[in-house]
Amino acid sequence: MLGALLELICKQPLDEICKNELFTPLEMDNTYFPSVNLSNLIPTFKLSLPNGFKLINGTDQINREHKFLSGGGGMISTPQDYIKFCNYILDPKVSLINSKTLSKMKNNQLKHEMGYLDDKLNFYDFTFAGPGTGFSYGFATIENPNIVPQKTPKGVLSWAGAANTIVWIDQINKIVFTFFTQLIPFGYKNYKKELHEILYSDIN
Repeated sequence: MLGALLELICKQPLDEICKNELFTPLEMDNTYFPSVNLSNLIPTFKLSLPNGFKLINGTDQINREHKFLSGGGGMISTPQDYIKFCNYILDPKVSLINSKTLSKMKNNQLKHEMGYLDDKLNFYDFTFAGPGTGFSYGFATIENPNIVPQKTPKGVLSWAGAANTIVWIDQINKIVFTFFTQLIPFGYKNYKKELHEILYSDIN
């Protein structure tokens, strides 16, 4: 919906808006809506027990004709570009959005603590929803570090991708952590807990 509104307000297609207002200023040169460079895509693998991982023809869906550009998904990027965006959220060096908007992206906007999601996958294990967590305009947030599953400072921002990519932004220790895979289904293994333990055991 917001992508469609942007196109109406700016009188430009969404891909041009994203490039001009975000990707170019942050030097995210390899982030785009898929139409070029599909040969650079890494294939996706699906866990298929008991036989292990099965290769998925990753570009089949991308090659299909789409009726509109979605603001909620569909862009292709690289780990390097993703880190540039996360570093901007942590410590902006260029002026892209006003400070009030950025603050709302970095701080919980919910009036009440999040509950468990009614889903077979327990998102609470990934600290995305449940007691002690909140949500900003774009990220899950840690509000009560004493009760969340992972040993995580207050104010950590996090998100994950369908193929088990993980990012968190630690605003206290000034750390951006990213973890990239091309494995589905989401959540088949809780990498986040293991990665938290490794990182914060060294910090503490």
